Amino acid sequence: METVNFINLSFCGTDSKSEERLKVNQKRLESFLQQASEQGFIPQRWEGEYVQKNPKEGINQSHRKIVLWAKENNLERVFIAEDDLIATCPNSWKYFLECVNICPSYDCFFAITYTCNKQDGNRILGDFSGGTSLWCCHNRFYDTFINLSSGDTKQPDNYHVDRKLGEISKNYEMYVCPEIPFIQSGGYSNQLNRHMTYEAYLVGRKIYGRTEHIYKDGIWSS
Repeated sequence: METVNFINLSFCGTDSKSEERLKVNQKRLESFLQQASEQGFIPQRWEGEYVQKNPKEGINQSHRKIVLWAKENNLERVFIAEDDLIATCPNSWKYFLECVNICPSYDCFFAITYTCNKQDGNRILGDFSGGTSLWCCHNRFYDTFINLSSGDTKQPDNYHVDRKLGEISKNYEMYVCPEIPFIQSGGYSNQLNRHMTYEAYLVGRKIYGRTEHIYKDGIWSS
């Protein structure tokens, strides 16, 4: 059984919205653990890094420390997720894992992208977003990911990690599932510091195991 390393915050600053964020993150933790049991993977929780002035720096640091850990432990690959992940059907994990395993060569494999400017089949060849909700990083890409930088020596982590990956995607083998097996639940975004919904990005997309694509308030429309 594969392990999925997932990022969850138990500290979200001390401002007026910190309590709201913590309640959301606790619900996401409970949901993720339940889905792990139902889908058939081992959940390994990682405390997320939180940078109150610039939350995306914390997200980048959270993903990096997992990849660094995988490198230090000589893992061939590592699965990483964010805690707001929602499966589209009971076989979502099985489908994603099959997509990864049948791919003969890859640097990164993503369960989902919301936007993607250039694709050749299911290979990513340009900017994209949403990919780091659930992804697999191969060991040959560890050093590249660990060394990602904004180019600003004062704020090297000041970038959106999936968009940064999109910038270099044409130089690497990055793939995404043909159909979407997982989405983000929506709700409070720690990165953007506001409520987010993702239904608009799913319109017209192939959702694995679903004929209807709308997910709202914890319920699929089908």
